[in-house]
Amino acid sequence: MKIRELLNEVSYYFQTWDGSRMTDEAAIQSLLDQEITQITNDSRKVVPGSLFFCIEGANSDGHDYAAGALEKGAA
Repeated sequence: MKIRELLNEVSYYFQTWDGSRMTDEAAIQSLLDQEITQITNDSRKVVPGSLFFCIEGANSDGHDYAAGALEKGAA
């Protein structure tokens, strides 16, 4: 499944690492066309093609693990 198919019925936007809203249409289309193999919020379970999403929890913030998830091949 491509990311665009997953987000088809959802309102969303992409953010850059500095927190600003992504406006580069070519980059957005490239992200939307990535194939995903699984969805996880646990960075330890990320494999290439995973869609990693961040949850701010009581004990830790998933955003702290986003860079590591990308290094492991998260889509």
